[in-house]
Amino acid sequence: MYNQTPFVQRSLPNEGEIRTLSVARLVEKKGFLTLLKAFQRIHQEYPRTTLHIIGTGKR
Repeated sequence: MYNQTPFVQRSLPNEGEIRTLSVARLVEKKGFLTLLKAFQRIHQEYPRTTLHIIGTGKR
């Protein structure tokens, strides 16, 4: 049931921006603090990365 989309190994492009996208409500239980800490580590190794966060607050 959960394996409807098969895993595909991807490689990073040699040039250009590498985008990470997060779409969710901006509430604590969605783990945005963890996301920011993880992205900080990713960005240190891959400086061409950007993080795009889309969402709104409480509902």
